[in-house]
Amino acid sequence: MRLSLPTITLSWMATSVLADGLIQLRWYNDPWCNSPIGSVLDVTWGTYNGADNCFNFEFGESIEMLYCSSQNGCYCDFYFAPDCNSGGVYRISQNNVCTFTGTPTSSFACYLN
Repeated sequence: MRLSLPTITLSWMATSVLADGLIQLRWYNDPWCNSPIGSVLDVTWGTYNGADNCFNFEFGESIEMLYCSSQNGCYCDFYFAPDCNSGGVYRISQNNVCTFTGTPTSSFACYLN
């Protein structure tokens, strides 16, 4: 198969547009992030400066941030209670590879720095 310059350019542009403004997360069923069980690859509701946002999603015992589009970094707070209420909070930043929570979290909120 031969690709023309316009095809390659459009493919690159589509990838760039899809990746813009996203945070990508993956959940695992083990403490070492070896057994993926689910992902949220399109976190588009992340906010700046800690403005409220919350997503109820219960999954896995370990979490990994796969991608952060902000040049200044991202972070997500994970809660054991729904609606991002108290009950234990784990913070994961772009620099963390794998975070073991020991029990599935029930909700999370993500932020761009």
